[in-house]
Amino acid sequence: MFGLGTIVWMKALMILSSQSGRHMSQKKIEKVKKELSESFEQLDVYRISDMAEAEEYARSKVSEYDVYLISGGDGTFHHIVNAIAPMDNLPILGYIQSGTICDVGRFLGVKRKSRALRIIKEGYCDEFDLMKVNDAYALYMTAVGAFSDISYKTSRRAIRAFGRLAYYFRAVFEAFRPRKTKASVRIGENEFEHTSPFFMILNGPYVGGFKVNGRSSQNDGLAEYFDTTPSLFNGLVHYFFHYKINRVPSSSFVIQTEKPMPWSLDGEMRFVSDKAEIEILHRKLRVFTQKPHKNS
Repeated sequence: MFGLGTIVWMKALMILSSQSGRHMSQKKIEKVKKELSESFEQLDVYRISDMAEAEEYARSKVSEYDVYLISGGDGTFHHIVNAIAPMDNLPILGYIQSGTICDVGRFLGVKRKSRALRIIKEGYCDEFDLMKVNDAYALYMTAVGAFSDISYKTSRRAIRAFGRLAYYFRAVFEAFRPRKTKASVRIGENEFEHTSPFFMILNGPYVGGFKVNGRSSQNDGLAEYFDTTPSLFNGLVHYFFHYKINRVPSSSFVIQTEKPMPWSLDGEMRFVSDKAEIEILHRKLRVFTQKPHKNS
């Protein structure tokens, strides 16, 4: 953990999504630029029109900026991180959340949008672990099986109409469709086979807005594997009451399913495969975050 104090020497790029649940208006953008103008020597703005184009742009500008300020939902942050994670000398990241659930904000200690700009101006940074999943990256969640597709299968129209409830409606729908996934699992040096509605690796406390993994740390070099046995509502009830859940921390995991399946990384469908190899990259990202309490 470290603080940067006055950061007026830095050049920053603000990457804006217009697809998130509560994206910033032009008036708000100008207000944010004015508020941050005293913190950065240079502050440029890039509006995302296409996510693939945004990833390429983010990669091409890494050497030109000290800071990337990302405004959007979990998906926006995920895509920008995936664009730059394989590179060296990454910029410091700032997050201005404008999504619907914002598990990324909870993970990074930027729990409220109203606090985001103050956190950036204070200039305090921490280092966070990142999961490398095959050739992709996930900040807080890797999952396969039931419920893993909720984020990207919920329609934008439903999200605009109902907000986070749209995701929960989808979860209820999936809870009544029995699912079983058989997989061979390796955690560290231990191997076993298991059948579960879904398999999940969490690198942090929250998923879907719920605190599922309260004993976790975001920068201890470990993530936590979760599974449960097939049961009523695809095992979801076990997570509400925290029982009959298998939870195992490790720095490496391999999950091999019987057939190729879509894998969800931070709520984004990243690839289809029968195998995911997960490695924890210790303290890979530097991020503006809230200062710790003095008594912590």
